[in-house]
Amino acid sequence: MVARGCRGRRGGRGYRYVIDGQGPFPDPRSRWQPGGVHGPSHIVPGEASGSGDAVAFSPKPMQEAVIYELHVGTFTPAGTYDAASGRLQYLADLA
Repeated sequence: MVARGCRGRRGGRGYRYVIDGQGPFPDPRSRWQPGGVHGPSHIVPGEASGSGDAVAFSPKPMQEAVIYELHVGTFTPAGTYDAASGRLQYLADLA
C-alpha cells in the first residue's frame, strides 16, 4: 500500500491510497473529506501537530471497524447530524 500526497502529514494537503496497484482511493477512516467521499482525504488541522486543538480520537482496529455510508438527510425523520448521532448504537448493533 502506498499513500500518495502524504509528505509530512500536515493539515491542508490531500492524500489517497494505492493498494496493489489499484486506486487511488480515499482513506476510509478519514475524518475530513472536503472534496466529498471520492475526493482526497485530508489531515484535520492541528491533529498532526499535536497542538491539542483537535478532538481526541482513537479508532477501533480495522478488523473491528464497520464502514457504513448513509445520507444524513434520510437516515432520521429530522435529517440532522444531531439526530443521526442518537442512532449510532443502532448502527453498531448491525455488526
